[in-house]
Amino acid sequence: MPKGANHLPVYPIPARDRDLTLDQYFEKVVREGYERRRETMWEPMRARGDLRHTFSDYQERISSEIAMIRRMGFPSYFLIVWDFIRYAREHQIPVGPGRGSAAGSLVAYCTNHGH
Repeated sequence: MPKGANHLPVYPIPARDRDLTLDQYFEKVVREGYERRRETMWEPMRARGDLRHTFSDYQERISSEIAMIRRMGFPSYFLIVWDFIRYAREHQIPVGPGRGSAAGSLVAYCTNHGH
């Protein structure tokens, strides 16, 4: 295998989103997950005064992580993992807390990787 080449499979974009590139679809999935987390988790925490950062801080971090994942060529990887986890949860298959450097990312949190 040639060094430096990305050998990951390419995530198939669903028909309803075929007008999007892989990077755009990845960002759509992440930002939709961000909005779900904001509404269900962070808004109640903010209302109680328990939110550690501002929504602006979270938006900046998510944009930074998305950009880094794109630069590294890993949107397909994140989408594949997201799809596996989504399937497992929909079929009541236990999912662990996640491992590796991406497990602590806001992108992983927003796409329910192990949370």
